[in-house]
Amino acid sequence: MSGNVVFRWTPSSNSSNYYVFITRDRITDARTHVYDTQYTVKDAILYDSITINVRTPESLADNVVTYNVSKVKSQIGGRKNISWTAAYFPYTGYYIYHTNKNRTASIMQVYHEGATLSPKYSYLTRPFNSTNIMFEIRNITLDDAGYYNGGIISDDAGFGGGVILIVSGTPKKPRINGTLTTLVDTYLELTCISRPTSTPDYYSKHVTLSYSWFINNTKMDKETRDTMRLKVTKGHRYTKYSCTATEEDLESDQNGPEQLIFTPKPNLNKYDKFTVKEGDVVGPIFCSADCNPPCNVTWKYKESNGLKDALSQNGILLLQSINRNVTQIICLSRWKTESVKKDFTLDVQYIDDPIIYVNDEWVSDRITVDIQERKPLQLSCFVNGNPTLTVRLGKTQNGGTVILSEARDHWSNYSFGTGAQCSDTGTYVCSGQSTDLKTNTRAIDLVWLGPDDLPTNITTSAVLQLNGVIYKHRIISIISGLEDETFGEYKLLYEGKVLTNVFIRREVSKVKAQIGGSAIIRWTASSFPSTGQYLIYHRYKENRTILSINSSGVNYGEDTQTTKYAYTSRPFSSTNIVFEIRDITLDDAGYYNGGVSADAAWAGGGVVLIVSGEPRLDKEAQLKTLTDLGKARVLIIPVIAYPPPDLSKLVWLAPNNLPSTITANAVIQSNDIIYKHRVITIVSGLEDEHYGEYKLLYNRKFLTSVIIRKEEDAEDGPLRANIVDVAVPSTLLGITWILLIIYVASKVSKVKTQIGGKTNISWTAAYFPFSGQYYVYHTYKENRTILSISSSGVNYGEDTQTSKYAYTSRPFNSTNIVFEIRDITLDDAGYYNGGLSADAAWSGGGVVLIVSGKPEKPKIDGKLNTLVNAFLELICVSKSTSTPDYYSKLLILSYTWFINNTKVEGKAKESFILNVTKWHRYNRYSCLATEEDLESDRSDAVQINPLYGPEKLTLTPKPKLDENDKFTVLEGDIVGPILCSADCNPPCNVTWKYKDSNGQRDALSQKGILLLRNVNRNIDDPIIYVNDEWVSDRITVDILEGKPFHMSCFVEGNPTRQFVLDSLQI
Repeated sequence: MSGNVVFRWTPSSNSSNYYVFITRDRITDARTHVYDTQYTVKDAILYDSITINVRTPESLADNVVTYNVSKVKSQIGGRKNISWTAAYFPYTGYYIYHTNKNRTASIMQVYHEGATLSPKYSYLTRPFNSTNIMFEIRNITLDDAGYYNGGIISDDAGFGGGVILIVSGTPKKPRINGTLTTLVDTYLELTCISRPTSTPDYYSKHVTLSYSWFINNTKMDKETRDTMRLKVTKGHRYTKYSCTATEEDLESDQNGPEQLIFTPKPNLNKYDKFTVKEGDVVGPIFCSADCNPPCNVTWKYKESNGLKDALSQNGILLLQSINRNVTQIICLSRWKTESVKKDFTLDVQYIDDPIIYVNDEWVSDRITVDIQERKPLQLSCFVNGNPTLTVRLGKTQNGGTVILSEARDHWSNYSFGTGAQCSDTGTYVCSGQSTDLKTNTRAIDLVWLGPDDLPTNITTSAVLQLNGVIYKHRIISIISGLEDETFGEYKLLYEGKVLTNVFIRREVSKVKAQIGGSAIIRWTASSFPSTGQYLIYHRYKENRTILSINSSGVNYGEDTQTTKYAYTSRPFSSTNIVFEIRDITLDDAGYYNGGVSADAAWAGGGVVLIVSGEPRLDKEAQLKTLTDLGKARVLIIPVIAYPPPDLSKLVWLAPNNLPSTITANAVIQSNDIIYKHRVITIVSGLEDEHYGEYKLLYNRKFLTSVIIRKEEDAEDGPLRANIVDVAVPSTLLGITWILLIIYVASKVSKVKTQIGGKTNISWTAAYFPFSGQYYVYHTYKENRTILSISSSGVNYGEDTQTSKYAYTSRPFNSTNIVFEIRDITLDDAGYYNGGLSADAAWSGGGVVLIVSGKPEKPKIDGKLNTLVNAFLELICVSKSTSTPDYYSKLLILSYTWFINNTKVEGKAKESFILNVTKWHRYNRYSCLATEEDLESDRSDAVQINPLYGPEKLTLTPKPKLDENDKFTVLEGDIVGPILCSADCNPPCNVTWKYKDSNGQRDALSQKGILLLRNVNRNIDDPIIYVNDEWVSDRITVDILEGKPFHMSCFVEGNPTRQFVLDSLQI
C-alpha cells in the first residue's frame, strides 16, 4: 500500500478526456486535463479530506466525490479503538481486513450473533450486525500500522471508508558524521543522522525530526537542527558530543558507541595485518567504547571453521595463544539494540620441520641413505611456512655447509646429473629460513645441537672402531673457538634421537645474585668418595666449610636446611653438586668449590658468586644522624652497597621536592667492611623557609629522607638531643678531614602502616628491671600506659592480647621489646617507648608509628562565574588525614585533574589555570589528591559559568527585506510575533520599541517576543484643491464659464502610487 488515493469513474459515451479539479482540505488545485478514467492523489495521509470534481469538455456538469481520510495515532504498547460506518451489514457476515506493506489479511469476522475471538483484537459494537463497525487493538506494535477496512471479500478492503492506524516509534539511535581529526582554528561540521521508525512507511517518510545536541551530556540551547558547526580548539579533545532525534514527543536514545579504540593499538604491517608468530600470544589489549550506559564489550577470534569466543574480561583481551588457523580477532561492542565491531587481521608466521625426499620418496630425517654409484640421484627439500621461505639444500664440508640449491619457495631440488659418485658421500642438510623466524634444519647424519637446541657448526670428524670390537666405536668431534654465549649443554643426536649430552663450561663458572635473593650453585665433581665426606667450601675473607655430604645425607653444621643452605642434588652420592643459598648478603659472595679436603677448594671447576645491588639504607646502623656544628649541620647516612656508591649519583631534594643546593660531600667505608659505607653531607645557612623534609636520591631512586628542623622546633616531636663526640675520618679522593660533632639528635625509628592493618613495634631497652614492671607508653595527644611486662608475664590492662595488643618477645625479661598492634586506626599513631616510669617515655630509643590515611575528599575552589577571555584558577583543596600531626603537616600531596572524567596529563599541581571560553560551560572539572599510593575520593564535579554579553541579535522569523533593506508592510497590517534573541550569560533583557515622527516608544513585548503590532497608517486619503482651495471629496463644484479654472489632487503615501479620481462632478 502506497498511501495514495485512486479515484475511478465510468467512461463517458461522449468524451474520451476529462477535466479534473482536486481540492485537498480547502485548497483547490488548477484544472488537470486527463485522458483516462482514473486519477491518483499522492500522499493522501497528509490531508483530512480530498475532493475530486470531474467534468467533460462538452459539459459543465459537476461530478463530485469527497474522500475523508480517517487517521488514528497510537504508540507502541498502547491500545486503540478503530471505527467506521459500513454501507450495510451483509447477511453472510462482515470481514475486517488489515493492509500493510502491500499485504492484506483478514483479522476478524463478524456475524449477526457474534465475532471471532482473539487476544489481539476485541469487537465492541452491539448488536453485532450494526453498520457501526468498532473494534479494539491491544498491545500495539509497529506491525499493526496500516489501513483497516471491511467487506465481504478482500477486494473490498481497498475501497474507501476505512481507517489508517499510525503507530509512532522512537527515532533510530543517531550516529554522528564529521571529520573528527581536524586542525585547530578550523571549522568542523557534525551531522546527527537518524530516521523515523514510525509506521506505515508512507507516513514516516513525511515526518520531520527535530534534534537535540549534548556536550558532555549537557543539553545545548537553541541547537535543534541536524547539523552543528563549531570552531575547533585544543580544549575540544576533552569534549564528548552526542545527539538525540525527536518525533513529536518521542525522543531517541543518545548516540551510542561511534568507534572502538584498541589500547595498545596493534602495529599493522603494510598489508594492514598484525604480524604474529605461531605459538605467540596476543594480548592483553583493551577495547573501549564511549557509551552511556556502558557498552558490553566482548572479544572473538575467527578460524577456518567459524567464530569462537576469546578469553576476555571487562573489555580486555587476555593472553590468546595463536595458531596458523586464526585469521582475525574481533572486538564486539553491544549497546542496547545496537552493535559496533572492530577487528584486525592476523598474518600468522610459522615454519614447519623440513621434509627430505630422495628420488621423490620421503625419507626419515637424520638417517643414512644407501645410493648405488652412477645411479640417478635427486635430493628434494620441502619446508612449509609463512611468509614464503628461503629453502636451501646443502652439503656439510670442512666444518661448513656448501649450498647446492636455494629457492625462494617451499621446495629446493638438486640433481646429480651424471649419477651419484663416491665423492658425493657425506651429510646433506635441508633448511628453511625466514628473516623473522628461527631456521629449521634437517640432515641425514649425526648432528650436534648447541644450548637451547640451536643448530651448530660442530661436525663429527671421525668414527673409530674401539679395540677391534665391531660393535664398539668412538665418535670424534673437535670443538674450538667457543664464545661466552655458546657454553652450556650440547646434545648429540642420531636418527633424530638424543644419543648423549655434554656440558661444555668455562674453567670458572660465575653466578650473579642480588642482596636478599637466592642463588643455585652447581658443578660436577670428578668423583664422589665411596667412604667419608665430600666437603663444600666457601672462600671469601677466609676459607670455611659450609656443609658436608656423604652417601646417606647432608650435615649443615651450625646452619640448617631451612635457613641459609639447602642441598638439592639426589642421590646424595651423585657427582652433580647442587645447593641453594638463601637470603643472600654481600658476605655470601666469593668462590665455592668442594672435595675431600681444604686443598680441593683451590682446584678448578668451582663457582664464583657475585653479589650486587643498588645502594640501600643500612638498617643495622643508626638510621639518621642530625648534628649541629655552630650554624652547620652534618648528615651521616649509613648505606649498604657494593660496589661503593658513586658520589655523583647522590642528589638531595629540598622540601616540596624542589631542587636543593645541598650536595653529598663524601662517601667513606665503614669499619673496613667493603659493603658498608657512610654518606657525609654538611648543611649550613638554612633560612626559615628551607626547613622541612629533605630526600636523598641515588641514581634518581629514593634512598631515605631527613627532617631538618630549627633547634627550637625539636620539641614538636619525640626528638631529643644527646651530647656525644664523634670523629669521622676520610681519605676519599685524597682529601683528609676530621669532623668534631657536638650535638647529635637521638635516633628516631619510624614504622609506617595503614588503617585497618597491623604492625610490629620493637626496640632494645637499656636493661630489664630485676623486679617490678617495664611499662610501654604511647604518646600522641596524651601519654598513656598500654601494657606492662614483668619477668613472668604481661599485663594488658583494659585491653586483651586477642584484641588490640599482643606482646611477642620471649623470654618476658628480654631487653628486646616487641609487640604487635592490631586493627590500626589513626589514633594509634604517635610515639612508643618504655621504661620504669612515665618519664622514660620521653627518652630516646623509641619508635614513631605513622598511620597513613587517604587524603580528604577534595573540594574545588575558584570563581566559577567568570567573564569570557578572562583567566580562571581552580584550586583542588584537600589535606592529609595521616597521623601524627607533626608528620602529616610536612606531607606534600600530589593532585590529578579530570575534565569530563578524562584524566588531564601533565597537571599534578593543586591549581589549574585556564582561559575561559563559552565552550567551558559544557565541561565538568574534578580532581583527587594522592599521598604516596593512597588516593582520595574524587571531588564533586564543578562547571564553569562563563559570563558574556550579546555578539549579535537574531530575529525569528527573519523579516524579508526588499532591495532597499526595508520590510514592506501594508497599512493596517500587523507585524509580529517576532522573537528577538541573543546568546548571553546571564540572559539578556530584550525589549522592543518602535519609532514614529514623535520619537521612540515602547512596543508591546514579552520575553523578547514582539506581540502583534498594528502598524500606524502611512498612506492618507486624496486631497482635492480647486483654484488652490481645498474642497471635500465626492462633492459637486460650480464653476462660471469663462472663469479661470485650476484643479489639483494631492495624495500622500508610500510608495508613490497612481490615483484615479472618479467621484468629482463639475
